Amino acid sequence: MSEQPINASAFITAPNGSDDYGFISAEVATALKVVSGPIRVQTGWPGTNGWGARHVLGNSSRMAGINAVGFQHLTAYVACVVNHHQWIGDGKNGRLALVCQHVHDQKIYDLELIIHAKEENGESFWSMVTAIPKRVSRAPKLYSYPVEEIIRTEESEPPLGDASHHPRRETLSLPKSIGGSGKGS
Repeated sequence: MSEQPINASAFITAPNGSDDYGFISAEVATALKVVSGPIRVQTGWPGTNGWGARHVLGNSSRMAGINAVGFQHLTAYVACVVNHHQWIGDGKNGRLALVCQHVHDQKIYDLELIIHAKEENGESFWSMVTAIPKRVSRAPKLYSYPVEEIIRTEESEPPLGDASHHPRRETLSLPKSIGGSGKGS
């Protein structure tokens, strides 16, 4: 019996039962000069130059990182980032990096989801390229949501912590003997 070919364009269902994990709104799209549309996960291709679910699931160190920040499944990670990202960065090569601050085991992580715009069968949408949990995202910021617009829902697990009072967010003051103030040094 021969194996069925894998359809790289097939959608991976979100935890809510839809193909859509969320959206790039018309307002955000206008600000970034990109297309608006749903954010989806496709089956994709594995490997270094791969994309989509097979790319992430086939990378054992990437999945270990996703598991280490509290997510048992890739779909839960994607749903969390899409529904809770606070800013959008430059994902390079026309891609966007959705970035969500996440607290796990009293440490703050920047969860990144790299997406790119696609059009298939006359429909525009954003497809996941890869998912990368990082201690600190270095993606240049393109768009930040006003605090009152950041929507928290209870359906993404694990819950997000309050990153505003974490040591990573504190200002470091150097003594004048080390950093100097420029006066009298």
